[in-house]
Amino acid sequence: MVSIGLDLSINSTGVCVYNDKTDTHTYYIITHKLTKKQKEFKHKNLKYILYEKEAPNKIDEYEVKENKKTNNISLIAEHIEKIILKQKGQVHCCIEGISYGSSSSSNLADLAGLNFVVRNILWRHDIPFTIVSPSANKKFAVGNGQADKAVMIDAWKHCQPEMAKIEDIKIDDVADAYFLAHYMEK
Repeated sequence: MVSIGLDLSINSTGVCVYNDKTDTHTYYIITHKLTKKQKEFKHKNLKYILYEKEAPNKIDEYEVKENKKTNNISLIAEHIEKIILKQKGQVHCCIEGISYGSSSSSNLADLAGLNFVVRNILWRHDIPFTIVSPSANKKFAVGNGQADKAVMIDAWKHCQPEMAKIEDIKIDDVADAYFLAHYMEK
């Protein structure tokens, strides 16, 4: 079985692909830009996928802004679909649900759009999926549904010692994705 955890975001989507037959994890960060430290850090199990984000400008008309947002969501979803479809055998996905309390209404709408586009991709390919609330994922991972990012990252590094060398790089998305990929084991 291949379990895929998806921590969806417009700026930095985290994906963890866990193959239980080979007991291997492959991580992807889908983003529109890399920091200097991300460019310098190399790890065989962590791959960056860049997409051409179209940033809406304040002077853009409403229709132009919305088209740019739709383009961004489509590009992220296409990369997720490619990752999922290259897996062999039975696949199950766990998607982190939307955190309604921690986003602006504009970001929330974009995140909801991405969430449902990805659900539709999975549905069209007959891939079963589970939606896991952010607090349920944290409770599963560390026993506290209110845990902060640092606690989640520390727990992930404890479970994945080969990733412990990652420092000063935004990796909370793949840490969350790791626990989502293992969520069905609970």
